[in-house]
Amino acid sequence: MGLLDKKYRDDLLFRALRNRALVLDHLGKYSKSIKDLHCAEELCELRKEKAKWVTVHIELADMYLRVEHDHNKSKELILEVLKKIDPKVDELLFANAQNILGIIYWQDNDYKAAVKALKTTLKIFEKYNDTLGVGNICNNLGTILVEQGHFSEASSYLERCLQIFEKLNDKRAECVASMNLGNIFEDMSENKKALEYYTRSYNSAKAIDFKRGIAMNANNLGNVHLVFGDLEKALDYYGEYLDLCEEMDHLKGIGIASNNIGLILQYQGKYEESLKKYRKYLKIAREVGYKSGMGAALVNICSVCLDQGDGKSALRHAKRAHKILSDINDRLTLFDVYTSFAGAYYLLEDQPNALKFTEKAFECADELKLVEQKYAIYHILGRIYCRNDIEKGLNTLQKARAIAHKFGMKYEEARILTDLGRATLSIDENSAKRIFSEATAIFSKLNLKFRIREIKRIIYGTA
Repeated sequence: MGLLDKKYRDDLLFRALRNRALVLDHLGKYSKSIKDLHCAEELCELRKEKAKWVTVHIELADMYLRVEHDHNKSKELILEVLKKIDPKVDELLFANAQNILGIIYWQDNDYKAAVKALKTTLKIFEKYNDTLGVGNICNNLGTILVEQGHFSEASSYLERCLQIFEKLNDKRAECVASMNLGNIFEDMSENKKALEYYTRSYNSAKAIDFKRGIAMNANNLGNVHLVFGDLEKALDYYGEYLDLCEEMDHLKGIGIASNNIGLILQYQGKYEESLKKYRKYLKIAREVGYKSGMGAALVNICSVCLDQGDGKSALRHAKRAHKILSDINDRLTLFDVYTSFAGAYYLLEDQPNALKFTEKAFECADELKLVEQKYAIYHILGRIYCRNDIEKGLNTLQKARAIAHKFGMKYEEARILTDLGRATLSIDENSAKRIFSEATAIFSKLNLKFRIREIKRIIYGTA
């Protein structure tokens, strides 16, 4: 057999590099995958093969956006692609580029431009009967519409997406679509449905050893079990998420996992340990430029200060979080900041400012259609009112308790009952003991001995 001609060898090398990059991406070896794509790109430049070069450029843009979170690099690559192709001649390549551009706009919070780019892509994929492409775009559109609060329209896109990937038996895509539907139901406070879709997504990822999918769903399942008060399951899932993120060198994920483990440590009253986890998240979020994460970490540090009765420190951290989150207009985390401000001012006995921030929290909750989170506002309002109007305060705490109970938030319900019992103790000792008994029963099921001891200290006048 004679020597293979150079063009054929180059074609084989190009395909091998792209295929290996795909496998490495699947295994979570992202830096090696990117390296192979750059090698394939250089080969295309040497051979002056525009179509292949464009394809690899789009794949690199996707990797820089999805894995490296480098919006500028990804956008630069896509704009280079758009300069080299004719939308009317290279419609499918144009569609793929518009898809990435739409995701960039989305992550830059330019929802209008994102939806426009993705709907352009969807029309082209529908025209060419690109079933896989249609499924992917429906997934992206659904996810964006979720963030805008358009749950009904979002779920229709995502259900269409899931049906497509089930027919194609594409477990990876099925994993992503199921996870996004889980996000919708979690945002709508339908946590049982969220659990169903997250479990389905987790199992799809497990079936093909899709590590990124397993990791993301482990985190999601941890969050849902935390809401249900199953701290052991939540901790197991968070531990799995942390292990996978460390295996994949996913720094941002390591930070998020540390933060979530910190929440459970805080519930257990292990404040110093929880603060270490939150500060680790803050450090990582700062390193990777994840401002929402920085704000969330500061809110959680503030929460520990509130638990410890340190209003001054809580206020300082709330102000830092507010500055960061206001710059990026992260309204969801700003809701938590407003309740943190209210809690800090309550401890500092500044009632006007405490009430001002509960109003801001209500405005934010109404804007974002947050229903279950309103328990936090009524909780702090009840404590504020109890200082001057015990009846009004008790009624408000009952509202907080009713919301937490309705949405199955066991830990939060028990914390509210603790404050309800504390307030009732001064007017009706027997009723207070019954309330404390309810709180103790919940904390006992959650195996939170620290919280049970806290109640005993209140009853015996040492707290």
